[in-house]
Amino acid sequence: MDLLAPSTFTGRAAEPCRQCVPGQSLGTSGARFAVCVGILLLAGCRQNAKEGAPEDEVSAKPVVQVELQPVVRTAIDDTVEVLGTTQPLRSRTARVTTAIEGRVAQILPAASEPEQNDSGVHTLNGVTDPPTAVEGQMVTERQVIVRLDDNLARAGVAKAEGALAEAQAAAAAQNVSRPQQLQAAEAAFASAESALKADEKQLERLQEAGERLVGSASLADAATAVERARSDKHAAEAHLAELSELPAARKVAELRAKVRAAEADLTAAQTQLELCKIRSPIAGRLGQVSVFLGQSLAVGTPIATVTDLRQIGLDAAVPAKRIHLIQVGQQATIAWGDEASPQSLAGKVTFVGQEIEPGSGSFPVTLVAENPQERLRSGLHVRARIVVRHLENVLAVPRAAVIEETDDPYLFVAEKKGDKLVGRRMPVKRGVRSGDLVQVEGEGLSEGALVVTAGNYFLPDGAELKTTSDEKKETKESPDKSESAPMTKDKDDK
Repeated sequence: MDLLAPSTFTGRAAEPCRQCVPGQSLGTSGARFAVCVGILLLAGCRQNAKEGAPEDEVSAKPVVQVELQPVVRTAIDDTVEVLGTTQPLRSRTARVTTAIEGRVAQILPAASEPEQNDSGVHTLNGVTDPPTAVEGQMVTERQVIVRLDDNLARAGVAKAEGALAEAQAAAAAQNVSRPQQLQAAEAAFASAESALKADEKQLERLQEAGERLVGSASLADAATAVERARSDKHAAEAHLAELSELPAARKVAELRAKVRAAEADLTAAQTQLELCKIRSPIAGRLGQVSVFLGQSLAVGTPIATVTDLRQIGLDAAVPAKRIHLIQVGQQATIAWGDEASPQSLAGKVTFVGQEIEPGSGSFPVTLVAENPQERLRSGLHVRARIVVRHLENVLAVPRAAVIEETDDPYLFVAEKKGDKLVGRRMPVKRGVRSGDLVQVEGEGLSEGALVVTAGNYFLPDGAELKTTSDEKKETKESPDKSESAPMTKDKDDK
């Protein structure tokens, strides 16, 4: 090739270099021209060298370092992963409030019933109970959290007990005396009636004998006796009727009603006394106590919150496109913590919402997990996997092995080709994902086959593979060049 021909550069007649203007030295222009010619010659040599290189050397593929893992046949769960916030269950959360007005006399007293000394201070075995309100303390069901001043309530109980005793005594007296009085009245009536009959017969005999035989005085005395007996009978009959009539029965009923009213008053007074003891409705962990000794409380004043976290709930949201997979009773795993200390609990779905949440476009779902050691606290944002389907005896590979850059996923299978290990691209059909595994199906894919899990992106089909173990083996077998070089140098110096 004639490098000086005008057509080689521009396709037209050669022109003097614009740098070579009249008055400029010829040596400078010649040097620049020589540099241009040298660059063109070097480029031509490189092109000729490339064109003359062997075909095998140009088409050789690089060796790629990869990591391999086997295809496994295992059971796998199809899961739906959700995010949610832990919450105490409503049935295991209680807000302790006051039911009556009163003044705080004791906070979290001892479990045993205290005594009351002359000054009105509650003591236990002669020693004043100190207030022991400690947030976070476990309490039992119906354990007393706060005790209100109960002096008035105790007085009310004593008064009601006295009224009840009086009513019961009156009713008992009426029940005992009335039968005796009625029996005595009946006996008096029978006696009066018998006496009247006897006197009447005596009078009849005297009258039959005649006045001439018995005398007028005897007849008069007999008639008087009959009138007296008749009068006694009328009196006994009236007394018996008085005891037997309705007003007496009504009085007994009134006395019995008074007894029942007194019993109700006593129950009310005892309830008032019991309400002075503000108890925990459930067993659980006591939250912050928000009252102080001596504080006057109105009805409904919040005292504290008791929460039982030994069973905990998770409020989550499931996208609308996957809500059809979720059903009540499905098993789930709730996981939290970091990679250094992961933690998990087994739970299940207890509620699936039927109405979509307008703001998020998701459906509410509630999970419940047993939390006996209270490892999971309330208010945490955690992750849960709900098992919607269980598959047995399927082929699975690590998720890193499947490349899903397009709609047709694929992976690379390591195969022996002579003494080399090459990667063959294999289209697969992806199935269920579970943790780090994914179900796959592919023509010719079998259990135990090695697939590329690292270095597979941009890997050419058929490329030679080298694993980390191969590299370590080569490093172990190769001599240490850093130590041999100085030895060669010393030999040359000699």
